[in-house]
This record gives sequence, C-alpha cells and structure tokens, in this order.
Amino acid sequence: MTDDRTATGHYRWDDASAAWVAENPNRPADNLVLALLGPDRTGLCAAIDVDVLLERLPPVYHGRIRGNGSAMFSRRHGLGRDFLCEKQYGDHGRLERVRLAGLAASEEDA
Repeated sequence: MTDDRTATGHYRWDDASAAWVAENPNRPADNLVLALLGPDRTGLCAAIDVDVLLERLPPVYHGRIRGNGSAMFSRRHGLGRDFLCEKQYGDHGRLERVRLAGLAASEEDA
C-alpha cells in the first residue's frame, strides 16, 4: 500500500480536493457514502446519523446501509475493506450512527 491509496487500492487521496477519490466508478453506493462521510487523509471522520446518510442517498442504496449486517460497513465488504468502520446500534439492533476511524490495513499487514 502506498501512502496515497487505501489497502485495496479502491481509493486514492487527492491533495487538490483534499478528499478520497474513487479509482473504481463501478462502486457508486460506496463512493457516494464515502463522499458524504468525508474522511480526512488518515481515514478519520466524525460520526454521522444513518438517517442523515439515507436522506442524501438514492433509495436504491438504502438496503446496503440498513440491510442485514450493514454490509457497506462490514470488514469484508464495501467501505469496511478500506476503512475502519465504527458502528453504533440503538434499540432493537438498528444501526444508528457510523464513523470512519482510520484506514484499514491490507491483508498482508494484518
């Protein structure tokens, strides 16, 4: 992994926009959620209410966030392969808040 790419290489840091930029446009849900979360170069961002994310996302992507196991933020899927995702659950096990807590290590580094 180079300093400006995530472990999978799906995202690279762009100094001009001060944001993580998708290298693969075929991941539109992940790319849009990442842009909404807005992590810094180290992969950190403030926690955000899932309802706020859902308000800003097309309905077709809602299942990726509210679905069984919150696949988008799982370590083996979606953004969880590139970023350390912290999830906060409310009553009845419903995902309430999410934040990115840094860059995930590559499988080789783990």
